[in-house]
Amino acid sequence: MSRSTYYKYKDSIFEFYENKTQILTLAMILDHISGVLSKILDVVAKANGNILTINQSIPQEDFAMVSMSIDIVALNQNPDELIDIIKNLPGVRKIQIIK
Repeated sequence: MSRSTYYKYKDSIFEFYENKTQILTLAMILDHISGVLSKILDVVAKANGNILTINQSIPQEDFAMVSMSIDIVALNQNPDELIDIIKNLPGVRKIQIIK
């Protein structure tokens, strides 16, 4: 490409895929009760969060450890508000942000 062509079009060319994700990763301890994780997923969906990954351990002593990564670019509320809502759901023993 010539220098003149570069300078003529340099402001009009963009990356094919621009990384516009903001990821919130949560670690949670949940009671081993049917529907707890489903309620959390419902809260995230209503907030416009996009679940990227979910990892859950096998329940031991009536609780399970869950880590969840959420794309929060389109979130319609503050991430702290989302965490507070999840924290107050029945069956959520502990929630922590992983950095």
